[in-house]
Amino acid sequence: MKKVFFALTLAVIMFNSCGDGTLSLASYNQRAIAVFNAASEKWVTEREIVYEHKLSKEETAKLLEGLSTSLDEAIEKTSKLKYPEDAKDFHEAILNLYQFQKETLMPLLEKSQEFEPDSKEWYATWREFDKETGKVDKMLREMEKLQKELAEKAGVKLR
Repeated sequence: MKKVFFALTLAVIMFNSCGDGTLSLASYNQRAIAVFNAASEKWVTEREIVYEHKLSKEETAKLLEGLSTSLDEAIEKTSKLKYPEDAKDFHEAILNLYQFQKETLMPLLEKSQEFEPDSKEWYATWREFDKETGKVDKMLREMEKLQKELAEKAGVKLR
């Protein structure tokens, strides 16, 4: 029994990583998507809070600082994942999305706080944000396509 358990444990370890620390396709996908889902959930929730303008300026500034920090953490965690060569395009697509959020969308969220809610400038900033968010939708579709290709290579069925 101990030999069977040991053999199964060894097989799982070998399946999940390569000798140099590179993750298997399945393990890489699982870890990258876990980071992505956590970052995405925070992004959507907190973006909505900023839009609704229900917090004080100080609270909103803290929230935006936390959101920026969470993007930095997602970039760092994803960057540290040792991905297999087959996952390179998917890996880069995730990092590109985070960078776009950080460099393009975060400044617009911050800019929206400079104006009174429902002012002409406030609406203009949010229209620009929505326009840029359209680029995110395109990035997400590309990521989904790359993830499907990755899953096929790993023999994993996506729901």
